[in-house]
Amino acid sequence: MRLAARAGYSVPGGNAFEGSGALSTTISGNVPLRVDLAVRMARHFYLGGLLHVGFVVPKGCPGDMTCSGTDVRVGAMIAYHVLPTRRFDPWIGLGRSLQRPRRSFVLAHVGSISTLSWESAFA
Repeated sequence: MRLAARAGYSVPGGNAFEGSGALSTTISGNVPLRVDLAVRMARHFYLGGLLHVGFVVPKGCPGDMTCSGTDVRVGAMIAYHVLPTRRFDPWIGLGRSLQRPRRSFVLAHVGSISTLSWESAFA
C-alpha cells in the first residue's frame, strides 16, 4: 500500500466555461493539497483513490467585497511503475475525478458560483 501527500501552487489558464472570460482575470492561483492512497494490484500496477482540496487565491475583489474559493476533487487512478523495486521508479498513470470548484463573493449578501464536472488526467 502507498500513501502520498502532495502540495503545490497552480496558475489559471483558459475559461471556466464558454463565454465566461479568462480565469486569470479573477484568480491569481490555487494552492492544492492532495492525498493519494494506492494498493499494488500486480508487480508493476497500482490502483488507488485521491482526495484533493485546493484553496483559490483571488486576484482582487471589486469594492468592499470579500472573495474566496475552493476546488474539491475525489477520484480514482491507476499507475504503471517501470522500476517498482528501485529507488528511482518512473511511472505513467491515468486518473478520473469528480471536480467541484466554488467561488464566493460576499458583500451585503452571499453569492457563489459552483459547478460540478468530470476531469481526466494522464501523467
